[in-house]
Amino acid sequence: MPILKITLMPRSDAPAVAPASLIALIKSYRGAICVSWQMRTISNMTKAGLCERTGMRASHLSDYLNDQEFDRRGRELRDMPAKYLPAFEQAVGNSFASQWLASQSQLTILEAQIAEQRAPQDRSISVQFRRRHEIDVTPRLSLLGAARKFIARKFKVLA
Repeated sequence: MPILKITLMPRSDAPAVAPASLIALIKSYRGAICVSWQMRTISNMTKAGLCERTGMRASHLSDYLNDQEFDRRGRELRDMPAKYLPAFEQAVGNSFASQWLASQSQLTILEAQIAEQRAPQDRSISVQFRRRHEIDVTPRLSLLGAARKFIARKFKVLA
């Protein structure tokens, strides 16, 4: 397999960012995890070392990093759970998987910020509509606000 030289945008406080053109070539979450592992900054890091840094089970890691979706018996292999993603990206030094997940929502950063800023306006419009037409219309939450609440509730993190 030929080795590609890809220039990443390094960050001192977080994993490096890949160009959007590269992220567009990745077809699946499994592919994003595999590319992320192949492009790790510490090239001599072993899978055991990755398990130490992330807290993943070594027996499951071979499933996560396998580029095939099914084993030789036809059973579907495990995908890496999202709870390991931040530690995984910190260990490998890039954020391919998070970038791929963000690209699947087809929202740009600007669109996400606009949606967040419009959330208070959306709530007031909804309240005015409910008063005027006397029907129960629940206020809409922005996509990011709802996602933050879900993550905080699901993983018991501070929002």
